[in-house]
Amino acid sequence: MGTFLNPDTTRIIAKRIVLSGHPFRVHRKTATVRYMFFNPDDVAYFKPVQLSTKLGRTGHIRESLGTHGYFKAHFDGPVTQMDTICMALYKRVYPRWSELWRSPVEGKDGGSADVSEDVEMQD
Repeated sequence: MGTFLNPDTTRIIAKRIVLSGHPFRVHRKTATVRYMFFNPDDVAYFKPVQLSTKLGRTGHIRESLGTHGYFKAHFDGPVTQMDTICMALYKRVYPRWSELWRSPVEGKDGGSADVSEDVEMQD
């Protein structure tokens, strides 16, 4: 299920989301990446975020290309065509508030509430 850590209010819980794309064209340290974004506005928004590859290269977005979300990225070493380009994003997550657990309601005589009492009928 999970583990319980102390209820420290200064602890920040973060969820990691990884966006991935594939090199479309590769020329030494520069690659044209597709399938990570689908419009140029998203490319411009995420331009300051660092990129990484499955093989360990790091890089950044240089410029947006066209209207379909393609972009040029520059890396610290040569990139291969079979590599995958990743971008790790982190979002702060707040824990859900739990409700106080209460036992089922019992009847007056100590029995269960769903048990009906005997009723005498008159003629």
